[in-house]
Amino acid sequence: MGHTRYLGESSRRSARSFDSWTRSSCRNLSRLNICSGRVSLADVDDVEAVNVEWRRYFEGHAPNRRCYGVALQLGMQVEAAFVIEVESGSMAVPRDGATVV
Repeated sequence: MGHTRYLGESSRRSARSFDSWTRSSCRNLSRLNICSGRVSLADVDDVEAVNVEWRRYFEGHAPNRRCYGVALQLGMQVEAAFVIEVESGSMAVPRDGATVV
């Protein structure tokens, strides 16, 4: 797990960025809206580092997650994509009035 420390720091930075974006851009989204995630790792042995950060970030709310070992762009160690669930009839409304799809 050569990249464990890097993954932990990078994961925390990404989580703070997501939290900041939802606070500043969308009135009704939070990490509780995340229902699943896909994490691509340059080194599949780093999955335990992802597990640690996943549990820390989501605390009692643990969305479905899949990890894959893949060839990422040069220099990248991790890439993540998330699906966010929004209540029916309640679109994510950014503060500037545009619709988030």
